[in-house]
Amino acid sequence: MKHSKSLKFVLPILLILLMGIGIFSGCLGNMTTPSSTVPDEGSGDEVVLRVTYKEINLDEGNFSIEICSLNLLGLNASGFNYTYYDSEGVEITELANFIGIPFDVVPSTLIGTPGSPTEVNNIPLYFNCTNFE
Repeated sequence: MKHSKSLKFVLPILLILLMGIGIFSGCLGNMTTPSSTVPDEGSGDEVVLRVTYKEINLDEGNFSIEICSLNLLGLNASGFNYTYYDSEGVEITELANFIGIPFDVVPSTLIGTPGSPTEVNNIPLYFNCTNFE
């Protein structure tokens, strides 16, 4: 199956823009409360985040975001999972990748009020390490 260069370039950008805060569904990390304890499993506690795209650098092939907690929970993330799909919505497993960019999002002090922002810079837009025949 052949994939064009434009699919590998345009699709991740489109997915990032459409997913908005859903980009963090691929974050690997642990939630922490202000007291540095992990909520009980199944407690229903979820980190609510606000993500602001700061810059997309097409020449360098990366982007930067700013993340704030909007509730009393924080996040210790170890990176991002990249999942690519073709135009028919079928996952392209050979393009799946993980990038380790650890970052911490501190809890806010009031529900609904943004906590201190965390900047995550130089996140790759795509990976070009798989050759197709």
